[in-house]
Amino acid sequence: MRLKKGIAAALVCGMVLTGASVGKNSSMAAQRASVPVGTVFEKGASQDAVTKAYDKKITQLKKLKKYKNGIHNVRISCGEGEKIMVVTSYLPSGLEGATTEVTVYQYVNGKVRLIDTVESGGTAYPIAFTKNAIVYGSNHGSGQLIIRNGKATLKELTGAFMETGEKAELTTYSVVNGKRTKKSSKKLSQKKAKKYYYYTELDPEVIGFE
Repeated sequence: MRLKKGIAAALVCGMVLTGASVGKNSSMAAQRASVPVGTVFEKGASQDAVTKAYDKKITQLKKLKKYKNGIHNVRISCGEGEKIMVVTSYLPSGLEGATTEVTVYQYVNGKVRLIDTVESGGTAYPIAFTKNAIVYGSNHGSGQLIIRNGKATLKELTGAFMETGEKAELTTYSVVNGKRTKKSSKKLSQKKAKKYYYYTELDPEVIGFE
């Protein structure tokens, strides 16, 4: 898979990073460009309050064993409510600041809430995002974590592109505080499963860290 040229602003501790979009005809050259810092946060909380809350959470996370070798975070507009914070401890070489595993948080009603952790199928599928969801992929599946004010819905496709012809499966979960509750599941033909391969069908933009 290649990544096409595109720009997606992500606010990181006062710095703005850019990503590249993922698509069927895309190339791995991620364009980087500066855009003004200070994007307006959603109505309901001041930018200063949200920033301070996220900074405090990062300070807390640094004490965890998972982040002993470093922590990277970006704040992006994604889903309903305040900007989300995406955190990772791992930046694989060759991905130009992208990664394959992230934990997502969102500021809601004065608190930073855990949304969920998602992981892609390897460095060929860096974690990406749309205006509504965090998106990940693998050789045989894909998922989108749709964020709504501190909660989320996860739609996950598995068993796609199987040469054996067996059916794929699309499962929907509700997600609260990192806990997934299965809501529905349905089998799909391999032909129909292709339109649920979110990693290309939604044309998401790769999240860039520094």
